[in-house]
Amino acid sequence: MENPFWKCFNFDKKSKENELVSIIKEVPIFENLPNKALNEIAKIVYHREYKEGEIIFHKGDPGLGMYIITSGQVDIVEDKDGKILRKYATLKAHSFLGEMALLDEKPRSATAIVKEECEALGFFRPDLMDMLQKKPKTGNIILYNLARVIGERLRQTNSELIRLQTRLDNG
Repeated sequence: MENPFWKCFNFDKKSKENELVSIIKEVPIFENLPNKALNEIAKIVYHREYKEGEIIFHKGDPGLGMYIITSGQVDIVEDKDGKILRKYATLKAHSFLGEMALLDEKPRSATAIVKEECEALGFFRPDLMDMLQKKPKTGNIILYNLARVIGERLRQTNSELIRLQTRLDNG
């Protein structure tokens, strides 16, 4: 039975497959993969449509996978009892979120709420683990790219912390 919320793309038309591969190719986690591997990934990502105000995931939910925004906008927020306390970022088409969940199933660190009706692709941890077993070269490239992305984000966070500490020290 097909899940009404998530569905695999149907590749009856070559143009749809090419469109999906071109979207996936833009995500840094899938950089340097040959077209054959991109086509394999295109077959295992899931498509979902979200309405404005819908929650993609809540802070504290177990991490199951990452999402690639193909259209629309998503806010990453700190919320409590349905009220937004702080907005961290607004992500637009071709952005991705939740990539840490590919490494572990730790609770989400923020809530992702749809700001503007959007479509997203889901790439889930069990599919990555399966790929690591069946296609280790592809899986390892994805893990390397994931480490690179996380490292870059950590460097940006460190720079921001240093900047904020400097502002506090200077008063």
